[in-house]
Amino acid sequence: MVKRKVLEKLSDIELEKYIKPESRFVPEAIEFAFDILKQRGRIFTETEIGQIQNLIKTKKDNEPKFEEIKNNGWDKNFTEDENAIELYTNKLIWIYCLLVGVIFGSLLQVYNFIKIKNTKAAVVTLIFGIIYSTLQIILMSYIGDITYGRYSLRIFLSGIGAFGLIVIKENIFKDKTKYRAKSIVFPVIFAVIIHIYLIYTIFYES
Repeated sequence: MVKRKVLEKLSDIELEKYIKPESRFVPEAIEFAFDILKQRGRIFTETEIGQIQNLIKTKKDNEPKFEEIKNNGWDKNFTEDENAIELYTNKLIWIYCLLVGVIFGSLLQVYNFIKIKNTKAAVVTLIFGIIYSTLQIILMSYIGDITYGRYSLRIFLSGIGAFGLIVIKENIFKDKTKYRAKSIVFPVIFAVIIHIYLIYTIFYES
C-alpha cells in the first residue's frame, strides 16, 4: 500500500517522474504525486491534467483486482465482501491437517459445509477424515519406531489427506460459495491445547 507521507518527503523532481506518461508506478502513487505537486504550487495545463487523469484511469483499469489475485491462490472463492458468509479457508484447513491431524482439518471443512447447508458434502468429508486418519494411524503403528524420517512421513501423509479434503470441496462437490475468512482464534487455541497435551504426555511417560 502506498503511503502519502512517504511521497511527501520526495523532491518535486522525483515526484515529476510519477506523473510522466511512461510512469510504471501504481495509480494511487500517481494520484498522490499529482496532488502533492499541485499543493506545492506546480501549475498544470489542461492538456497535462487530461494526460495524467487518463494515465491514472488506464492504470486502474489494468490493475488486477484484489479478488482476482486471491482466485489464483488456495481459496478460489475468497472475497472481501463484508456480507459474505464466514468460513474456514482452504489454506487454514491444509495447515491444520499438517499440524494437528487430518481428522481435525476435516472437522473444519465439515463445519463449512454445515454452514452452507450442504449435508451430503459434510457427511462425505467426515467419513473421509475418519477413514483416512484411521488408516494413517494403522500405517504409522505398523512402521513402528524408526530412527529417521518418522515425523516427515507423518507430515507427508497428512499433506495427502489435506489434499483429499480440498479435492472433495473443489472437485467432487465443486462448491462455489463466496466467503470471507472466519476467525482462526478457536482453531489456534484448540491446536495449542492438543500440542500441550501431547508434550505433557510424552514428558510424563518418559
